[in-house]
Amino acid sequence: MTWTAKMTRLHQRFLLLKSEESRPMLAANRHQTACSRLISSIFLVVLTVSLPIGLMAADKTLTADQLFAPEHVVDVKITLAEKDWDTLRRQTRAFSLSLGKTPLESPFEYVKGDVSIDGVTIKNVGIRKKGFLGSLSDTRPSLKIKFDEYQQQDPIQGINRLTLNNNQQDRSLASQYLGYRFFNESGSIACRCNHAKVTVNGRYLGIYSHVESVKSPFLQAHYGDATGQFYEGTLADLFDGNLQRFELKTKKTTLQPLQQVATLLAQDSLDLAALEKHLDIPAFVKFWASESLLGFWDGYTNNQNNFFIYQNPANSKLYFMPWGLDSAFVNMMPLPPFFIRVKSVHCQSMLANRLYRDPAIQDLYRKTLVTLLEKHWNEEELIEELDSMETRLKDHLHRSQRDFPGKLNATRKFIRERRAVMEKELDRWPVNLSRGPRSPIYFKELGKATVTFSTHWNNEKPENPYDNGTVELHFSLNGETVTFKDDNIGIYASLNKQGRRGGDSPTIVMVGNRASNSKQLILSVGLPASNFHPAAKKTIVQGYCIEGSADGIRAIFGGSKRQSLAGFAQFDQASMKPGAPVSGKLELQVLQMTGGKHQPVPK
Repeated sequence: MTWTAKMTRLHQRFLLLKSEESRPMLAANRHQTACSRLISSIFLVVLTVSLPIGLMAADKTLTADQLFAPEHVVDVKITLAEKDWDTLRRQTRAFSLSLGKTPLESPFEYVKGDVSIDGVTIKNVGIRKKGFLGSLSDTRPSLKIKFDEYQQQDPIQGINRLTLNNNQQDRSLASQYLGYRFFNESGSIACRCNHAKVTVNGRYLGIYSHVESVKSPFLQAHYGDATGQFYEGTLADLFDGNLQRFELKTKKTTLQPLQQVATLLAQDSLDLAALEKHLDIPAFVKFWASESLLGFWDGYTNNQNNFFIYQNPANSKLYFMPWGLDSAFVNMMPLPPFFIRVKSVHCQSMLANRLYRDPAIQDLYRKTLVTLLEKHWNEEELIEELDSMETRLKDHLHRSQRDFPGKLNATRKFIRERRAVMEKELDRWPVNLSRGPRSPIYFKELGKATVTFSTHWNNEKPENPYDNGTVELHFSLNGETVTFKDDNIGIYASLNKQGRRGGDSPTIVMVGNRASNSKQLILSVGLPASNFHPAAKKTIVQGYCIEGSADGIRAIFGGSKRQSLAGFAQFDQASMKPGAPVSGKLELQVLQMTGGKHQPVPK
């Protein structure tokens, strides 16, 4: 029983005792009755002011089980200062910085606000943006709400925060909802998920996926102990000596348990008995087969992405858990190479690829997949669930979610056809995997640039950028300090009318000829228009560095080298009014995408 419920019950007992006392004393003097009323009123005042500061609806208790009931649509209303909302929603990531050799610290910061959850108000919570790349939005951002960020409070039994995904990639609104449910019902460990109606400062943002956060309460509930070593994988894999991209989720977590597995996987002959000491192999095979069956192209086994690993203290074995399940129930990837050649066995990751080469694991995998099809892949029930979901959600969509009916029909089609796709490959078992595991993709640093600049806003690219401002540039590339011919560097600020994702963007362009070979060097970075203003804080910028011609056919066939450029800007002056001064500092990295190559098939 919660503290509030106990106090309420105590007050009820007090009133009952007072009423019993009054029965034989109906003729008692009015002074005594007035005293009783006064005491009762004082008790109510004490009860009210003694409630936990953050919780405003004492007559209703929220629990995780209630909030994650599958058919329940949670009503979430967020209130915060409008300037804080603008700051929050405009925060972003740089693609190349986010995929460095090691994980980048989150660029998203908490702001204070209040949240109403199904009518219960919790005050002084922390609210921040969330998301990696595909789900980023400055109009309908995914959100994390942390109850105890600003004060100690535990208002909801079983969870300490809300995770609200904007469904920018989950257009059917079903991938996360049905995907996590399938993992759970088939015996894997996964978070719960349903839907939420989200409103911020009175503006309705539509249907979000309400996903259980994989934090200490979750680990305690599923493993009975939340003190184990805990990892998140974002384009990360178990390659020997190359584990730096794993995010360590607790202070006590080290890479040692992962390195033990990676060392075994690197051997010419895989020792299953030794691996079993560090990994629950049957549990992993079920996780693996489930990702394949669901068509989750962006998970661990196909894309080395969107997963957690937990070392269970009870047996010191590693367990995989899915995350970011917003791109399941599809037969193709939205990125090259687009086609998933073998659909029944996702095998681009190191662990899946190495395990599949063992005949015993091939047999276990096939049996596991067949069991999933026979006992858990019930097309009629899955489609009935989609029909029920559609009825619940169709009247609460945001205007940006108008494609929901069509995307939901595509999910229905996938469910109806998936069994035949699986059985076709099972009939010619074992399927042939022609490639070894893929090395994870990441960006490596080629150089750095620090810039102090002063120019003015141009509506169009100026004819002579060399007479358009001043630039102090310190630039290194491939281990060499770059100098410019005659120390002459041009600069201009204008609108990139080709635009980046999200529309046209203010862009700072620097150009000069390299002293060593006279080749033109162009450094160009842009940012959202909403972030183009003087500010004490740095803002993310991203763009490109080109050595050689940047124009037309010469840029394609003329040997030009184009690399990613990303970093931070701090503006002292910034305006898009013609002729307005634009000045500040830039801290940039030149980055090149690497990895993504398949290793030879193990012998």
